Amino acid sequence: FTIGFPGHGGQLDERDAAADTAAKLGADHHATGMTEHDFPAELARCIERLEEPCGAPSAPAAMQLSRFAVGSVKVVLSGQGADEPLGGYERHQAAAVLPALERIPGWFQGPARRGAALVPRNERLKRAAYLLSAPVGIARLLAVFEIAPRQLRLELTGRPDAEAQAERLELAASVLADLPDRDDPLEQALYLDTHLFLPDSLLIYGDKMSMAVGLEQRVPFLDVELMRFVERLPGRLRVRWLTRKWLYRRAVHPLVPEPVLKRHKHPFATPYDRWLRSSLGDRVEWEFGSRPELAAVVDPAVVARLVAEHRSGRFDHKRVLYCLLELASWHGTFVERLPQLAGGRSQA
Repeated sequence: FTIGFPGHGGQLDERDAAADTAAKLGADHHATGMTEHDFPAELARCIERLEEPCGAPSAPAAMQLSRFAVGSVKVVLSGQGADEPLGGYERHQAAAVLPALERIPGWFQGPARRGAALVPRNERLKRAAYLLSAPVGIARLLAVFEIAPRQLRLELTGRPDAEAQAERLELAASVLADLPDRDDPLEQALYLDTHLFLPDSLLIYGDKMSMAVGLEQRVPFLDVELMRFVERLPGRLRVRWLTRKWLYRRAVHPLVPEPVLKRHKHPFATPYDRWLRSSLGDRVEWEFGSRPELAAVVDPAVVARLVAEHRSGRFDHKRVLYCLLELASWHGTFVERLPQLAGGRSQA
């Protein structure tokens, strides 16, 4: 079962590639599509069932895909859990080069940040320059995972985040205490991803989106024995020569057709980047510009600036803007609307 996005090319719309893979494996294939018009309504349905913002722009697509799949089956197998322990994300490549960053002299940090700022929409380069100025240790490792830099968080909220930052550091340190003999940033990043990001985001929305329509989703990559085996392996075997999921690719090579293995790695994602440059960007700007309750939490002028910068093509704010859109939907449902409904019922 695959969801695609008409008009967005084979990179984001993977229906043809999925159908070809299914045919080579001898499996039946069923596909559906999501449009820019579908996304806001699906997000509203999604957030009611999530009950909390989780920062995953693929959650609305998972909601629609689950509703599509349940028309044919009651149980599905999902690939969730293959990337976090096995090194499937760009942030794992970033973690792998952190030791090299520590050897770069401090005087180079300022010019590197200014140079990266001049390069349009190169998120990887900008993030690398940002990592140069992050404190060495767990704080720098957490910077690999950050969606918004600290200065931007301050601009959006108008409040320092020292307490939240201390909480994040304490939480990460408590998780990494499980690895007292492993100080490699790559291994620590893989472990944090598997034990924090995966359960707090992907597994939550995967479970809630599927169960909302009566579909059971199972995650064979998170089999306990398999996970125990994978996490005993050195991180440099899972991400080798900066090749993501190197060991996994080797393991499935005899089973999967060569074109599938060579296909560019792409996460389960929606074209929300493009949509935020059109109607979805309008929606974000309107939400914070017209609702005083939200404006009291996040500065609407900064939101409008981020939308304009994203539209210009010189900046890549898609992850921050999606989080703001999700926050607006959650705030409207659980802070503004539901308490009013509950009050009305109690009076009746």
